[in-house]
Amino acid sequence: MGSQIVGIVIVFLAGVPAGLFTTPLRIMHNYAWENCWFLYSVFATLVFPWVLAFLSVPDVTTILQDADIKSILEPMGCGVLWGVGSVTFGLSCHFVGDSLAFAIILGLTSTLGAAIPLLLLHSDEAGEKAGEYTWAGLGIVVIGLYFVGKAGMRKEKEQAAVESIPEAELLLGSSSIQGDLDDAESAPAKKSFVFGLVLCFCSGVFSPMLNVGIAFGDKIEDASSASGASDSMKKNLLWALVVTGGFLANGIYSIYLMQTQKTWGNFYTGTTGQVVHDLLLSIFMGFLWISGNVVYGIGATMMGSLGTVAGWPIFMVSMVLTATVVSMVAGDYKGTSNTTVLLLCVGLTILLAATIVVALGS
Repeated sequence: MGSQIVGIVIVFLAGVPAGLFTTPLRIMHNYAWENCWFLYSVFATLVFPWVLAFLSVPDVTTILQDADIKSILEPMGCGVLWGVGSVTFGLSCHFVGDSLAFAIILGLTSTLGAAIPLLLLHSDEAGEKAGEYTWAGLGIVVIGLYFVGKAGMRKEKEQAAVESIPEAELLLGSSSIQGDLDDAESAPAKKSFVFGLVLCFCSGVFSPMLNVGIAFGDKIEDASSASGASDSMKKNLLWALVVTGGFLANGIYSIYLMQTQKTWGNFYTGTTGQVVHDLLLSIFMGFLWISGNVVYGIGATMMGSLGTVAGWPIFMVSMVLTATVVSMVAGDYKGTSNTTVLLLCVGLTILLAATIVVALGS
């Protein structure tokens, strides 16, 4: 029981760096999104995972040579699907707004990422205490994300309305302000909203494949353990295989954008200090993301056989909480109503409650 509690704490803490990984995007000098994402993808899905695998798992080359092709292609295939989910997440934000996309996608990701391993690998425990608490916790997560998403949508509408109103009208209290607010509320409808919802669904279905790949990669994990890897490090080779598959989508999409947007030159635009600044921050993004996920794997292992089931929603909740706190500190909710802030606080409280429920079941 003691190790399980420690595992839960580790999983929750792992969500902090994972939730912070996009923060450096706020302070880039010259890089466009695709420049940052390309370098992040290279280091998060190729460089750091394989360096860690070779440092922490003995005889990596032998393990891969002895493994059957299915044991390698299955986790990599899950990684490719996760990469598609990552790309469609960014597109979803464009069409339906960050907050609605975040709520829908994270809700599906949390639910499917836990439900698929539970039903397919631990079906006998789905109706037991741990399974029942996990189901209950997932339901609470969805409710909490609804409130967070609702707050985010209100924030976007309120801020869009204020930005569309001339400063003089704000100061003088023009009677047309209410009309501007109404127009702002209909703004999302001008986008391809239905297409955006389809993208949200695709991202929500594909994104949890990251956890599914880890949950179903027991052969590689067992081989790593047999070669002498410690319990805390035995998932590292598996992580490397899964996220390498993810590079195929993330890296290729970034290259496509740099080609079409003609932003390759951003890598060497500006002073030496600016170039180094953007380069190091992009690499740091990769470090934050992979370190959070690797630490999640360590905590999930300590939680026991249902670690990748019960640990996944806890990890997701921690990421949401971290990203939201950063958003508030950065002033993203400046100028919003008290109702919006209240909805956000209610949502965050519910998410914390969901974490406690899942933890009790473990």
